Amino acid sequence: MKTRSMTSAIGLALAVLVATPLAVAQSVPPPRGPIPFSMLDRNGDGVVTEKEMNRAHAERRARQGSSQAITPAPRMGPGYGGGPGRHMPRFAAFDLNRDGVLTKHELEKGRANRIKERSQAGYRMRNLATAPSFETLDLDGDGRISSTEFARGHDRQHQNRMRTW
Repeated sequence: MKTRSMTSAIGLALAVLVATPLAVAQSVPPPRGPIPFSMLDRNGDGVVTEKEMNRAHAERRARQGSSQAITPAPRMGPGYGGGPGRHMPRFAAFDLNRDGVLTKHELEKGRANRIKERSQAGYRMRNLATAPSFETLDLDGDGRISSTEFARGHDRQHQNRMRTW
């Protein structure tokens, strides 16, 4: 009888030890990528509230050791890295000396840096051959590209690509 109780106790302890990590693993969202709906919907009512969403993201940040809040990009749209032109380069990434205008050298250096970073990140290098030239982007011909000229030039490039489809 004593042996049977001991065996039952050991079996129960093993079951708890095996089940606990599985239960914890199922309640921890993945460190990257989308958080499964079932983990967002804390109360199981089929609706994810803003509070539930914020809590899930806060827990993920805490596990990653980051207290930074998720904030939207400061500017959206073509040329700023968000919205429909989200794959378009940002002007600031090219303005190496931060003077608010691009020289031909800055545009070439910025493109080279962008190509290097994106290829290392695994992005396909599409449309390199159709990238607008410095002269095309310099709409007023003053030898410098303003942020407005940069955005307009990329808008035009995007529109031209859409017409050819």
